[in-house]
Amino acid sequence: MHKIIKFATEENAVIYPQPSRRYIPNWYKKAEKFVGGKPILNSYDDQGAPTVKVCVPFLDAFTTGYTVELCQDVQVSSVDGEPCINWSTEPVMVDQRSTKALQGMAIGKEYHEINFAWKQIFYIKLPKNYSLLVTHPLNHFDLPFTTISGVVDADEIMTKGNLPFLLKKDFEGIIPKGTPIAQLIPFKRDNWYSEVDDSLVSDGEKNSISARRVISGWYKNNVWNKKNYN
Repeated sequence: MHKIIKFATEENAVIYPQPSRRYIPNWYKKAEKFVGGKPILNSYDDQGAPTVKVCVPFLDAFTTGYTVELCQDVQVSSVDGEPCINWSTEPVMVDQRSTKALQGMAIGKEYHEINFAWKQIFYIKLPKNYSLLVTHPLNHFDLPFTTISGVVDADEIMTKGNLPFLLKKDFEGIIPKGTPIAQLIPFKRDNWYSEVDDSLVSDGEKNSISARRVISGWYKNNVWNKKNYN
């Protein structure tokens, strides 16, 4: 039985969060499965080596859950050495928060210390006992910002608010309409415990040997399960 995630907003002319599979970047679509175009066993250099294009978990990260996209162009410029963000019309896209809000959080030197936030304009509701991981679009390292992650218990309706993000210092220009700004991944709340199980060693090695006997595709054909987000 499928689960339902619900979205609502009072804003006009916006795109509701869409299945994340629609935001696979062009560089990935164009990438070859093997360096040089075809597999080569026992190559002495990188020629023939598999790329991320054959890594199903990498693709699953792109396609899991739903993605929030920017609903209008946003311009980033520098004013007296500080970043300034502007847009043309409603809704409000970005909020600037006190730098003290980060409270000593370790930030990479490539980011401005100013704490910005995307305006979260959607009400979101999940089935009972489900929560929502809100995070930077997975594996989208090319974006000029990084959205900070959070987990929300959204079965009681996640209200509108802020999605904090860090802006890279070396970026000035337009972040275009349609850019993915956050990925929404629903998951069921369960009680978990950890334990050591030595039998995993021998069973895991058997799987590793089986996987090494084919050039690629063992995981997809023997382990992977298709996920559906519509």
